[in-house]
Amino acid sequence: MPIKIDGRTYDLAELSRQELLDLKLGLDTTLDDIRTQLSQARSRARASGQYADPRWYHSARRARQRVARKSQTIQHQLSRRKQARRSQGIHFPGGS
Repeated sequence: MPIKIDGRTYDLAELSRQELLDLKLGLDTTLDDIRTQLSQARSRARASGQYADPRWYHSARRARQRVARKSQTIQHQLSRRKQARRSQGIHFPGGS
C-alpha cells in the first residue's frame, strides 16, 4: 500500500516496523504543529476579534485532515502486522 509523504512515495508493506514508527512520529509531530497553529488562530479570534485569513484557515484544516489520514493509515498497517503475528502465535515482550 503506497503512501506519499513529503514528496516521497513509500510502500508500507515493504517498510520495517521501526521505519513505520519513524514515519508515524514525523506525521504526528506535523499534526501537532498544525493543531497548535489552528488553536492559536482560534484563540486570537476570540480574544481580539481578528480572524485568520479564511484561505489559510481552510488550507490548514485540510492539511490537518490529510496528515491525520496518513498517520491513521500507518497505524492501521502496524495493527495488521501485530494481528498477523498474534495469529501465527508470535508474541513479543511489551505486547508489540
